[in-house]
Amino acid sequence: MKHILYKYITVAFLIFQLFPPIWLYIPINESSVLAIFVVITIVLFPDLLGSKSMIFLLMYTLITFIKFLNGNAFFTPINNVVVPFLNVSSALLMTIYAFKYPNISYIKTIIITTFVLLTIMTIISIPQLIVYPNIIRGASVSAARFDNVIVYYWVIGYGTIHGLVAIFAPLVFLLKKTFRKNKWTFLLWGIETVLLFYIVFAANATMALLISTLAIIAGLIINFTNFTLNNVTKLVLFGVICILLFNKTTIYSLLDIMQPHFSESSSNYVKITEMKDYLTYGYTYGDLGARESLYKRSSSLFWESPFLGTTKPEQISLHSYILDRLAALGIILFIPLFLTFVSHIKFVYKNLNQTKVIYVISCCCYLLMLFLKNDFGTGTFLFAFSILPILCLYIENILFKQHQKNDISRNG
Repeated sequence: MKHILYKYITVAFLIFQLFPPIWLYIPINESSVLAIFVVITIVLFPDLLGSKSMIFLLMYTLITFIKFLNGNAFFTPINNVVVPFLNVSSALLMTIYAFKYPNISYIKTIIITTFVLLTIMTIISIPQLIVYPNIIRGASVSAARFDNVIVYYWVIGYGTIHGLVAIFAPLVFLLKKTFRKNKWTFLLWGIETVLLFYIVFAANATMALLISTLAIIAGLIINFTNFTLNNVTKLVLFGVICILLFNKTTIYSLLDIMQPHFSESSSNYVKITEMKDYLTYGYTYGDLGARESLYKRSSSLFWESPFLGTTKPEQISLHSYILDRLAALGIILFIPLFLTFVSHIKFVYKNLNQTKVIYVISCCCYLLMLFLKNDFGTGTFLFAFSILPILCLYIENILFKQHQKNDISRNG
């Protein structure tokens, strides 16, 4: 009974995270929703707290709480400690549950709910984007409340756009595996993949678009499902070829081809101009120059005290999730957060079969995002730590049924 209850509680949680209009009609605090979900999950399944990733996360949170008590500006106010814990733990607990209590009904419900909500929000966002090309860049529930911009409730969140980078590789993998074998599955997920990539393209989130494109290319090219020596060698050779091919001239030509597809008033168009000028003249300005300056600031603070963290946390740039926390904590205190990621990825990886490699590729995509951008709360971690691994389980179930059907046909 409690498993059925938890399935519907998770559906409600996903609606709050992925369907912003609900906050108009149920104006509860965002942190309260996260806290309620985490508390209910732990009460129903207290054994989930014993997972390595949760233990390391609790250790990391304790460190950040002590930093808060000592007046560290990076972890002040207390929300800078509590909310990140709730964002990450809610996603971790969903995945740990899905793997510890494997139930295809739960897995299907989570994936179908997620993609139905994404589809609805994408469709209702498109008319807004036609009128206001940069609207998604400011869209979030907190921004809607703080700035009193009601329209933000009716477009897909900027954080969600950045979370989507984690799921394109497995979606493309699914399309390859179902092509000519299951036409309806291929058609349905093909439309979904195109729709989601379009909203990333239209959202003017340049970094999300670039990483999503890389994820799709990787999903198309990589055909193997295990990391044998031969396959690793292929990956290394592919990487070397990419490095050789993507020189300044090639990158400039690609940017030149891409730019006309964006509106001249869009953020992407402006950023491409900045990139082209950088490749031509060797200096940065505008958003690109500002971002480079912010990276350098956090990097300098880290190297001032690489082991125990900077004594000037108020100067951390807040533009790179990983680099900022390295600067704030130093290598030693950063270890529990590092182990949270490692233990979670390892736990999921060893419990997958046909999607192991594509899962690792997706992990690389969201880790790259966290290095180049700050986190976007559940927008990042819901997809990276939860939707991605559960999607891999869902894909493996489809492939298992496909193999069963083929075996029955051959035996018949």
